[in-house]
Amino acid sequence: MSVRSARAVFGSAAIGIRGMIVVVAVAVAFPHPELAAQSRSPVCGDVNADTQIDLADPIWLLRYSLLGGSPPRCRDFMACADVNKDHRLDIGDPVYLLSYLIFGARSPDCSGVRGCTDPGARNYDASATIDDGSCEFDDPRIDGFTFAGRSAEGFAEYVDDSTGMAFVLLPGGEFVQGSPADECERSPDEGPQRAVELSPFLIAKYEVSQREWRDVMLANPSYFQPGAAGAGFLDEALLRDGAWLELPVENVSWTECREYCDRAGFELPTEAQWEYACRAGTTTAFASGARLDGAMGNYWSTASYCGESGAGEQVGRTVPVGELAPNAFGLHNLHGNVWEWCADAYDASAYASRGGDGVLDPRVDSESPGALRVLRGGGWFGVARYCRSANRSSLGPSVRTLQIGLRPVFPLAD
Repeated sequence: MSVRSARAVFGSAAIGIRGMIVVVAVAVAFPHPELAAQSRSPVCGDVNADTQIDLADPIWLLRYSLLGGSPPRCRDFMACADVNKDHRLDIGDPVYLLSYLIFGARSPDCSGVRGCTDPGARNYDASATIDDGSCEFDDPRIDGFTFAGRSAEGFAEYVDDSTGMAFVLLPGGEFVQGSPADECERSPDEGPQRAVELSPFLIAKYEVSQREWRDVMLANPSYFQPGAAGAGFLDEALLRDGAWLELPVENVSWTECREYCDRAGFELPTEAQWEYACRAGTTTAFASGARLDGAMGNYWSTASYCGESGAGEQVGRTVPVGELAPNAFGLHNLHGNVWEWCADAYDASAYASRGGDGVLDPRVDSESPGALRVLRGGGWFGVARYCRSANRSSLGPSVRTLQIGLRPVFPLAD
């Protein structure tokens, strides 16, 4: 900057300050008519804390803004001194006060600093006391669900406001559905493999528990509960304080699961959604690799898979829905425990006849009320081959067994 330019800039600033002093002098001669009524009580804009708003306040702010004078004395610094509510203290605030005092312009409002008041937002403003709707989030806000943070695996988790059930937000995208031709103990209906595109969706973190089913359906059909045929399989830990209610609900038909989802506002997962959730980015037979890790699955582990004995303790009943280790999406019990109903009607040739690579959100529907429905994941009494990520099974929609339950989803597609 040249000397001439610098003189012009500082000269303009000096003229501006002199002009402000003239305005203040005019204000002294013509006080605001409301000052008398306000002078004996704390007022918004009382930055020098003398219990009144008068010309000393804009002068105080001018000294602070231009000359580095004493900061405002008021207890809530931003609320009382940021009178124009632009989230900063600058020359606009004394100008605002002077406009009010001299011309009767809009009076300061210290009822709250507007801004984003949600601590979970990227732009959370600790000084804001009134939310102005400007919050921005890394994770979407979903009507009917409360954001609960991120899991240890890094995925956003939500709680359904109505049922209290935990859900995980899966981003969707492309994955390969089905098993390769050389996967051990595969079935022909698992191919040919195809690339599938999925929209984002919420999926229950756990299988639906007996408690969650009872709270919605007002009854509990499960085999493994006190007073039912399977009561003898419950140990002392499960009988204590109603812990058995955290076992997955079973002995429920596809039709009943659809009714549960309708009442709760959910849906059954499609086959593609279920397999994507189970694989959690893997391409192996199980989410744990080529063999089923006993820490991740509850199944008939004494039976061999591909010539090797199974791993893990053989419990001989269901286990609580959150007891075993999660997969890379933070989802529990997708291998074993209970088979899980899917929305699709069963079609052995679905992958070949209903769209190849690139199909978006595939689903097999049927108008026949008795059409076979898909089951996925295997159960506590099933061997490892049925617990594979790509394994498909089916039963009629009215069938109930003590190995079948459900895991709902909430689609997020537009």
